[in-house]
Amino acid sequence: MNPFSLLLRARGAKTPVGTWVVSASPIVAEAIGQAGFDWGVLDMEHAPLDMMTLVHLLQAVGNTKMVPVVRIPSNDAVTVKRVLDVAGGSAAWSLAWAVEDPEVTATVVDFPEVFDVARFFIDRFGAHDRFELRGGNVRTTDFGSKAYDLVILGHICHSEGAKESAKLIRKSARALKPGGMLLIGEFVPNDARTGPVLPLVFGINMLVNTEEGDVFTMKQYRAWMTAAGLARIRKLRLGPDGPDVIVGEKAEA
Repeated sequence: MNPFSLLLRARGAKTPVGTWVVSASPIVAEAIGQAGFDWGVLDMEHAPLDMMTLVHLLQAVGNTKMVPVVRIPSNDAVTVKRVLDVAGGSAAWSLAWAVEDPEVTATVVDFPEVFDVARFFIDRFGAHDRFELRGGNVRTTDFGSKAYDLVILGHICHSEGAKESAKLIRKSARALKPGGMLLIGEFVPNDARTGPVLPLVFGINMLVNTEEGDVFTMKQYRAWMTAAGLARIRKLRLGPDGPDVIVGEKAEA
């Protein structure tokens, strides 16, 4: 049964009292729950809440008697329909969306030599009719304009260097539809470049094995993404051992 129905039945003639939770802090959410409210709306549309943050908030509210209600970012059945996977290699990043939702189509841009591997995995997951493999150098290939709901730069910026990474981000932002999202998967050190260890070690790897490669800080990515016209730029919280994933959104028209 819907928890709201149980709540209304339990409260009888007394009207349940609730509030909105627009903080990303589990401590704040639990404090609101302990304040005596009957229900609370966790607002993903207007507050900076990603899925992992939502899980933490729900866990915090679960320690109280407050009934949580989640306001999702959009009421569209499908919020991502067209995906561009830049330097996609085996298509591992875009396949996640295609496998999850049969309405998703994806374009992978990379050197043709890697496409045998991509086809193997795309066929393995039964998504061959929804993928376009576009051969080319990501530095020179035109990504188009306002064509995609999601553009993925999955572990490519570190090999391209600062100048080319900024260009890639601009091209990717241009390729997004209004309301679309850019996702960057990378190894991201803190702004002082004193840690964590993995990004720092990987940066040494780039220094030794590439001409321009490096690891870049959140401050750098934020500056490049802002200059490209993206907003709500944030790093997703995917746990202490999770990957570094940065997202930014293109404003609605």
